[in-house]
Amino acid sequence: MLEPKDMRPIPKSVKIPKRTIPDFAMTLNYSAFIFILFLQKHVKILTIKSSKGGPLHQWVGERYP
Repeated sequence: MLEPKDMRPIPKSVKIPKRTIPDFAMTLNYSAFIFILFLQKHVKILTIKSSKGGPLHQWVGERYP
């Protein structure tokens, strides 16, 4: 049996960077994809609500012309 001192660095230094970083990037890309789809569906509603030229209208206009 390995001692706890020998087993501790294995999951912290090897498994965590290889597993969680790609999963974290995948979840970021997935959430960004849903957010872009949500914006595309609701851009008209957002522009109607902020038709007075609010910061939200400028933000949507700059990033999604």
